[in-house]
Amino acid sequence: MDFYSLLLVGCAVLFLFFLSSITVYYLLSRGYTIFNLQYIKRQGRGDQFRNIFLEHSAVMLLVEPVSGKILSANRAASEFYGYPLDSLTSMSINEINILKSEEVAAERNRAFNLEKNYFLFKHRLASGEIRDVETYSTPVFYEGERVLFSIIHDITKRKQAENALAASRQAFQELVEQVPEVIYTDVIGGSWQYLGPNIQDLCGYSAPELLHDPGLWKTIVHLDDWERLQTAVDALSVGDVLNIEYRLNTRSRGVIWVRDHGVVKQTVMGGERLLQGLLADVTQQKQVEAALMDSETNFRTFFETIEDMIVVGTPDGHIFYTNPALQRKLGYSPE
Repeated sequence: MDFYSLLLVGCAVLFLFFLSSITVYYLLSRGYTIFNLQYIKRQGRGDQFRNIFLEHSAVMLLVEPVSGKILSANRAASEFYGYPLDSLTSMSINEINILKSEEVAAERNRAFNLEKNYFLFKHRLASGEIRDVETYSTPVFYEGERVLFSIIHDITKRKQAENALAASRQAFQELVEQVPEVIYTDVIGGSWQYLGPNIQDLCGYSAPELLHDPGLWKTIVHLDDWERLQTAVDALSVGDVLNIEYRLNTRSRGVIWVRDHGVVKQTVMGGERLLQGLLADVTQQKQVEAALMDSETNFRTFFETIEDMIVVGTPDGHIFYTNPALQRKLGYSPE
């Protein structure tokens, strides 16, 4: 049961406290409460109920379930919707709820038949402004008829905050998907908290696979690199930077090289160390470096075995390389 359901039950308890002769039926399996308001009147408590109803700070309405006519409203409802009380009670809830009238009628019917008591609607104020509201509606007996007693809460600001958060998350997600590197958050000594969706392009394993199986990453990191990686990560303190290269056994691309660059943060709750970083594919760079090393080795072998004398120096006469043939023929040492 959520907060507002508890609030509704709390109101019922207050009614029992102030109006000891009220008959209250709790349908606990569905979370509904039915008040016999006619019984209150017969016991001479009508004025008390009316005062509580009219003066309560929550927006309250009594609605005829079939037609949707507003039978009664409190001052909070008048202030919220911007209509005088006599105008409000001459209106239908269909004039306030922006849903189609048949859709509103269907929801009223669900409340009346105890199928549902919590609703999210958009209500139009007298000014024309649309507000997001959550409504708790339950059947009660009023003047011999069963009607709907509704408590309405304005949640516009909350919905705006939720929408802004959703938009921010969407923008971040779009940004993440455009960045070639894999953005990640990892609990040191624990498991991944977040992995960018492009991790699958990198290693062939999807983010959900890796998030749901913390041990999978160990099988992907090359066996000869795992211990070196773990030693580097375990030694990190808050504020330290990780910058390491290692190999991955991918699902379909064979062995690749990645550069792992991140910084260690500390969580507010629990004091865990979080490693937030980027994984970049540096396989081509490694291949270029290896090719350059091979080329340098080949050239050095060529220079050192050729019988021609070779000297490499600067225009001002500074010599920084001579091959063995020159050293033998001229009798100079490399120094």
